Amino acid sequence: MSLAKQYGLTDEDLGASEPDDHSIQTVKQEYQAYITVPVCVKGTPIIKWWEYNQSAFPTLFAMAMDYLPIQASAVPCERVFSSSAETDTKKQNRS
Repeated sequence: MSLAKQYGLTDEDLGASEPDDHSIQTVKQEYQAYITVPVCVKGTPIIKWWEYNQSAFPTLFAMAMDYLPIQASAVPCERVFSSSAETDTKKQNRS
C-alpha cells in the first residue's frame, strides 16, 4: 500500500493537478505552510502543538500521530541483544 493511499490521499491531494475547489489544500501546500511556521517556544509539548495545529496541517498531523508514539530505544535494545548473547553461551548450558 502506498503512503498516499494509507492516508487516503489522491494524486490531486499530492499536488499532481490543481483541485477544482481552491479552499482544499494540497499536501505540497500544506508542507510549504508548515515549513514557514515560526519555531515553537522551547519546552512546548510536541503533542499539544500538533493538537493545536491539527486543522492547519491535517495530513502532517495524521503522520505525526503515527510516528511520534514510537519510542526511541536504541540503548535498551542493545542491552537486550547483548544480554541474550549470554543465554546462548556455555554459562546457560551449565545451569
